[in-house]
Amino acid sequence: MKRNVFIPALEELQRIELETLRNADDLSIHGLLDIPTLVEPTNLSFNKVLIQARQQLNELKQFTGSVDAIIAHWDFPTSVLVPILCREFGIPAPPLESVLKCEHKYWSRLEQQKVIPEMVPAFAPSTPSPRTRWSR
Repeated sequence: MKRNVFIPALEELQRIELETLRNADDLSIHGLLDIPTLVEPTNLSFNKVLIQARQQLNELKQFTGSVDAIIAHWDFPTSVLVPILCREFGIPAPPLESVLKCEHKYWSRLEQQKVIPEMVPAFAPSTPSPRTRWSR
């Protein structure tokens, strides 16, 4: 029986690369949500995206069977979405807290400082000025 693997914002190139994996014939790869929703949103509501992902997984589960894996290929919001969904569907995955500590520069430095303080340069949290303009 094939295992169902769900990948948020799956691109065709990623699908082609996944087909080269050893035992790929044992996997059924499914996209979860799409690129515009997760990678290129003009306005992002994480809660709405999480609800959409849950709904899509539950709908696909009715047709394809079990949800065996959910894999992130993208950064936020996908990287945070996946551990939440994995926990809800009983799939082994890193806990959300560990993902956040790895992704957030300041929190990551705090963790590094606990283990290898002699290797971590001086750092401090910063908040950008409200007048700072970020370009995309």
